[in-house]
Amino acid sequence: MTQQEWSTLCQEYSLEIGEHENGKLIVTTKEGRMWHITPEAIQEMTLTEATELISGDREVAMLKTYSRIVGYISATDSWNQSKLGELADRKKGNYRI
Repeated sequence: MTQQEWSTLCQEYSLEIGEHENGKLIVTTKEGRMWHITPEAIQEMTLTEATELISGDREVAMLKTYSRIVGYISATDSWNQSKLGELADRKKGNYRI
């Protein structure tokens, strides 16, 4: 979605936009629903997805997953297949080497 499309939606649905200290936007609808979203997530959404999210027809989803498998907390979306496999095994309680 373009910045212009997002701005149009904000005006059309009377959204209040604030900025959180971590760079995420705090979006509040006139009905009082609130969520945090990154500017990157807005760019990746389609106009239909954004409209459904604002109207309440689409649930807000977790955008990033973090884990401590690598020895420190990091986002799992940058992990290779081996680390993702290790995470899946640990979720199952499978600690074999």
